Amino acid sequence: MYKKWIVLLLLGVAGVMAWRYITHVDPDDQDYYSAILCGVVGKQNDNYAASMRNIIEGSNNEYALQRIRFNRIAAERAINAWETLPDAEKSTLAQDTNACQHALTALVVNP
Repeated sequence: MYKKWIVLLLLGVAGVMAWRYITHVDPDDQDYYSAILCGVVGKQNDNYAASMRNIIEGSNNEYALQRIRFNRIAAERAINAWETLPDAEKSTLAQDTNACQHALTALVVNP
């Protein structure tokens, strides 16, 4: 009886640890995705995620041993932070990438 509870408890702990590992984004990586988004919003107004994916995965060299993979969670967090901004602020930040990066970094929270 106790073995079942111990096994269930261990499975639950392992599940929580796996979920935390999967959804965790390094703050430096999140800043990188915010910077990429700031470059993208100045050039277009739709489908930010696809443009970010093209930039990030397109920067890989053919001979690279470690290729940078697109982190969907980091991109979604940056896009969600951008979408929470008022339209007037978006138009201002789209012109100034440094201010955009600082604003998005302040808005994006890594749980």
